Amino acid sequence: MTRKLLEKIIVSLLQGAARTVFSRPRYPTKRVIEATPKKPPPKIVKDHLTDNTVDLVVESSYGKLWLGLFLGSTVGFAAGIAAFTLLSSPATSERTSSDLEASEDLTLGTGFIEHRRVEKGFVASFNAATRNPAWVAELYTRESLTATPGVVRDGLEFKEEDSLQPTERARLSSYAGSGYDRGHMAPAAAHRTSPASLAATFSLSNVAPQHPTLNREYWARLEKWSRELVGRHGIDKLHVISGPLFLPKPTPISSGLSSSGVGHTPETAWEYRYPALGDPLQWVAVPTHFFKVLVGCRGDDGNGGLYLAAFVLPNQAVSASAPLEQFSVPITLLETVSGIRFLPKLLSPSEKGSADEQWYSNAASKRLGHLSFLGKQQQSSQLISPPSQGSLKASSSKSSTKKEKSGSASTRFLCLEGDMCALPGGV
Repeated sequence: MTRKLLEKIIVSLLQGAARTVFSRPRYPTKRVIEATPKKPPPKIVKDHLTDNTVDLVVESSYGKLWLGLFLGSTVGFAAGIAAFTLLSSPATSERTSSDLEASEDLTLGTGFIEHRRVEKGFVASFNAATRNPAWVAELYTRESLTATPGVVRDGLEFKEEDSLQPTERARLSSYAGSGYDRGHMAPAAAHRTSPASLAATFSLSNVAPQHPTLNREYWARLEKWSRELVGRHGIDKLHVISGPLFLPKPTPISSGLSSSGVGHTPETAWEYRYPALGDPLQWVAVPTHFFKVLVGCRGDDGNGGLYLAAFVLPNQAVSASAPLEQFSVPITLLETVSGIRFLPKLLSPSEKGSADEQWYSNAASKRLGHLSFLGKQQQSSQLISPPSQGSLKASSSKSSTKKEKSGSASTRFLCLEGDMCALPGGV
């Protein structure tokens, strides 16, 4: 709306208000002496919005006059305020901040393309920029892990996610001849309750490019170990969240980059480097790492205690003899590098902080979790300081809907319980 048009509208409102206020009702020129029947009482009009009863005299000329005065003065006052606001504002600024907030350019503008697919046994959030799942969440129980006889993966084939636009989805042709496996995030073996549930895991929205040795051996053993945790150690249900990571690598500063200009030193220079599969504009990014978060609940929603584990594995062949502890990481560190807040309605920040403190304590004593993805083979406690427990407790009431339970078992990492982290020998 232009400034001139708005001025015309305000002038029209003022003129209409003036006519309403100063127009006289028509009165009889002669006074009637004869007795006239008694006028009925004024009607009662009900305000249906507030359900209150208000008296409005609408049957007499005097009522019309007072109503006209009221409406005219109201419209005139509003128009005057609008005119003052318009004429006192700079000519170059026709919209206020509130106008901008409500503008169609912002409310109907660009949005990050995220496809969330909800299945019976898992939820997959798909990132159209990398054509990888951002994360896939599962819930394991004894019932959900009980396979229905005859439900097997034989004959099932991977399929493109047809609910996505063709320009957003991953293509089967991108994987063909690439040398990478189509790695499940929600494993097929965990979703055999029905043919539909099993087939859903073969959508490319649940798949990321995975090194074949990792996919078929160490990652498969980690998946099997996760399923076997249900029913052990008092765990009634297990929350599992898996997904890819794209992490930078340390790199020397090139000759064309001045450390004084950007504040970098050779020890802190980083660079994102990872392959991409497929044709131009259809690229499927190859993750540098994969993560898996496990939260085991004892009792309803963890009333009997929680077990917590978080792992980051490189997207490469991993030795079969590598201990799982080697890939253990603090939960808050994984949240930092992934940009994902894991299970905020189940785990409060203070509980995550407590788990982190235990992780750092064990890492210092057992030299676990060297955090190789940070580029240094050092003891993790020398790289990152554990978070302040006091600050976490202070923010927990705002960031979580779960109340702290006094006397409940403390949150702890599964892999720090000795033989609890022993992976099965085969798949």
